[in-house]
Amino acid sequence: MDSPNHEKNRRILIIDDTETIHKDFRLVLQGDDNPTDTRIFDQAEAAILGTESREKQEQFELDSAYQGQEGLEKVRQSLQNGKPYAMAFVDVRMPPGWDGIETIRRIWQVDPDLQVVICTAYSDYSLKEIIKELGVTEKLLILKKPFDAIEVYQLAISITEKWFLSQRARMKNEELESLVQQQTQQISLALEDVNKAYEAKSNFLANVSHEIRTPMNAIVGFGELLALEVHFTPKQKEYMDTICESCRNLLTVIDDILDFSRIEAGKLTLDIVDCALPEMIEQLGALLQPSARNKGLAFEILSDSQLPAVIRTDPLRVRQCLVHLVNNAIKFTEKGGITVRVSPVTVEGPNPSRICFEVEDTGIGIDRGNFDLIFQAFTQADSGTSRKYAGNGLGLAITQQLAELLGGTITVSSQPGKGSIFRLTIPTTNDGYESTSQNSRHIAEPVGEK
Repeated sequence: MDSPNHEKNRRILIIDDTETIHKDFRLVLQGDDNPTDTRIFDQAEAAILGTESREKQEQFELDSAYQGQEGLEKVRQSLQNGKPYAMAFVDVRMPPGWDGIETIRRIWQVDPDLQVVICTAYSDYSLKEIIKELGVTEKLLILKKPFDAIEVYQLAISITEKWFLSQRARMKNEELESLVQQQTQQISLALEDVNKAYEAKSNFLANVSHEIRTPMNAIVGFGELLALEVHFTPKQKEYMDTICESCRNLLTVIDDILDFSRIEAGKLTLDIVDCALPEMIEQLGALLQPSARNKGLAFEILSDSQLPAVIRTDPLRVRQCLVHLVNNAIKFTEKGGITVRVSPVTVEGPNPSRICFEVEDTGIGIDRGNFDLIFQAFTQADSGTSRKYAGNGLGLAITQQLAELLGGTITVSSQPGKGSIFRLTIPTTNDGYESTSQNSRHIAEPVGEK
């Protein structure tokens, strides 16, 4: 078919068993039977509608069929030749073959885009019956006999234009769909490249970390053995302790980078199991208390008496979050202490029963304007803090993402010089949870509100 963007289709099929009807349509739409009648028609049309002479307007190409079967065959041939009809005038009564309703039904099975005007005196079908047979469709109009010449002409102009515009709109939609498919394919290929890049990065980091971790563990192990077997001077012991501590810090950095990389690539999975909450809290205290005492800080864990005995979560990832929070509190606290409070809470949502782990310190505090900043990877509240308190800036970023994976939230409230409170809230049941970046929020609260 010629593109409707380049050719306006004025091809019309007339299906009627009466020869004079075909002549009437040709006179109205082509005006080639009687020049005098045509001139009179032009003058009347110009006077009534304000139109120009038909000689200056688009001409219609008419084709005739005298029975429904013949009309259907002409429609088939027009499609095969790539020159479909834009519209058809179809008479209702055409004995002895199909009537107009049956003809239209069969034609639409072949060419569903054909616009149709039914020519009827309502003697065979009422409007309600026509709609019942053919349905309510914008492709169908009813022209009551006897019809007016100008009405026929204006219908032909409007309906062929409608066909043209609908075809052009469909072509435009097809172009847009093709463009969307191409862009979707490009995005899919780009995502594959990104996933491959993440996979390559993860494999690289895993291999490199293995190569680094092996000698580091050897350094720490032999350093500790050396400290037990050799009598060091105070200065030598200080050097050895610094070496061992630096190696441990580097191992922590390696683990953090690996975790962060896995989370970014969506490769970190949860191991959701039933775990005893009192045992988890006890193990947490045994793990973290020595670090606080080594710095001369008080450390205590306060558990609410209403806590459930068992929760369903990933205990390893919960412990990892709390270790990051407590170590962060120890790092930025010079005097005073750290208090961890564990209590049940109820929130709105699919998992209303939750546990809140609140880590409070008496450290340097955080300015309200830096609340979002501290959760960004490789970032601390300010450059001065980074220089004074060594760190890679990954702890809180990983904690936030782990909280999201666990279906929980992490919030912070703080004031400079008065300490900080970080709250990790997780559901007590975590079956089938799918992580989403919308689950975690930074909530600014005055430090005094608990």
